[in-house]
Amino acid sequence: MTLINELLPAAANVFTGPTDRALGGLTSTFLLSMAGPMLTLPIERIERQLQKKEREGYADDRRLNPTLSDAVKKELGGGRFRRAPFFAPGQWSFTEWPADINIANEMPTELCTALGSDEAFVRAAALETTRWCSCLRNALAHGGIAYLNGYGHSSYHGGPVEMFCFISGKYAERGDETPVALNCLRIRESHFLDFLQRWVNWLEASSVMKQLAA
Repeated sequence: MTLINELLPAAANVFTGPTDRALGGLTSTFLLSMAGPMLTLPIERIERQLQKKEREGYADDRRLNPTLSDAVKKELGGGRFRRAPFFAPGQWSFTEWPADINIANEMPTELCTALGSDEAFVRAAALETTRWCSCLRNALAHGGIAYLNGYGHSSYHGGPVEMFCFISGKYAERGDETPVALNCLRIRESHFLDFLQRWVNWLEASSVMKQLAA
């Protein structure tokens, strides 16, 4: 988080001139680029390895520190997201949506409205952590991220990016190529920064950061 906190002000001052089409700073791109390894490494190298049980994977950190593995299993192994130490009420919203959209165009108004509903925040809090981190990991790894403005609609409509929507396919069977639905997870950019700090605090408390940096 030290690098993020030191460089974020500089990123905020990029593309803020009168000829930059009011795009806003580069904080969104910067945050996501920094968040990628911070989030995906513990998920890929520990949480995703839990299903292998005693079989060891080719990028498997579980044996490095049993205490570390237990901490990840406890918080990312299927409990409710609202009970995780890196959760905060009123920040994440979630809905499942038909898979017949292309976010490269823009987010449908109906989907944006659904993500802003009270029910969507309740659904996010009730998610199993395995589904939450799967959606987040897949969106970061495969580019399934929609930039939204302050009203929760596609930033194509104008205004700087103020929210992210992480989108991941839901499949009926493992190995299927066509999703049956989309998992859509939304958070405000300022809340995402807060979340990253809580995530890092949890990693440090669980000694995850020390092990991954080794």
